[in-house]
Amino acid sequence: MDAPEIPHGILVLPYSRHSELNSTKVQNAIVLYKSGLSTKQVGTRLGIPKTSVRSILLKAKVPLRPSLWTTEGKATRQKRSMAGNPPYGYAYLDGRLHIHPTEIQVVRRILNLRHSGMSFSSIACNLNDLEIKTRSGKTWDHSVISEVCRRNLPTDP
Repeated sequence: MDAPEIPHGILVLPYSRHSELNSTKVQNAIVLYKSGLSTKQVGTRLGIPKTSVRSILLKAKVPLRPSLWTTEGKATRQKRSMAGNPPYGYAYLDGRLHIHPTEIQVVRRILNLRHSGMSFSSIACNLNDLEIKTRSGKTWDHSVISEVCRRNLPTDP
């Protein structure tokens, strides 16, 4: 069987997964990626898979940023000084530990009460009577008071 004759002037391209992509989407993908978005974010905005975005970028000879899971990518990640929640009386700002302006007043009260000779349990009761809540909105417990004192006092009285 002979192949069907193709009329003059019609270009037949082999099927491609990207055949539905128009030049506007390709240009948008390049611009979005160069603006700092990840291939996944670009794909989500344009409604195409991230692997298609990657193929578009490679064909356009756009240099790809290293993945965060590679050795090169791990080096570019921002490092945090500590993981988890900061100690009571402190807060993280730009990855660094700073004094929390309202919580530090409670810490000072705890330290003053401890210095005056009160026990951890009596300090907890005092704060609960004044309706001063912990960061999570709970009542104070002697173990929490103990930790605050341990972190902020060189030695117990």
